[in-house]
Amino acid sequence: MSNIKKVKGIVLRATKYSEADLILQLILTNGEKISVLARGAVKSKKRFVGGVLEPTHFIEAHCKLGASSDKMGVLQEAVLLESFPGLRTDYERLETALFCLSTMAKLSQEGDGNSEGLFNLLGHALRSLENCKNFEVFKTAFGLKILFQQGVLETEPWMTSFLKPTLKQVIELENEMTVSHLQNNWVQAQLAHYLQTAGTHSASF
Repeated sequence: MSNIKKVKGIVLRATKYSEADLILQLILTNGEKISVLARGAVKSKKRFVGGVLEPTHFIEAHCKLGASSDKMGVLQEAVLLESFPGLRTDYERLETALFCLSTMAKLSQEGDGNSEGLFNLLGHALRSLENCKNFEVFKTAFGLKILFQQGVLETEPWMTSFLKPTLKQVIELENEMTVSHLQNNWVQAQLAHYLQTAGTHSASF
């Protein structure tokens, strides 16, 4: 039986492992986090065309599974499904996207294939960010949604306008929405505190 597995996921990190290799961290469509070795990815011109392995990219990957659960899989090939090109139009937009990736890298767990909501929230966040103009509103909504869905948020009336609509709807209404620096700073502090202990939590969206 073949040990090649086809998966779809968003690239969370791409870390140079050697002169030619990369270690990729992906969040799959079921919310599971995996790490795979992409041999020759730094220099390859044929197998990984057009920066397919860049963080934020949604890809379909063929991975050769490790012989044991503690052995890293090896990426055989990858196809770009969605690049979210709008994320790279300015620095603040890309920086916010990388913040979303970092957040999901801390929340998602290896071996947890029952957290589809994590993947969905990240995908909606990246797509919404392409059209975002008010990043403070976006980060407030993103942080509140994570805290609420993880079950650690004590809601207050002002949060309703951020929690009830989808992220796409938040962006569509961002000109009509207001958030104070104090509120946004509070949300980011609560999220940072939660992420410090995210590994000890098993709640999923």
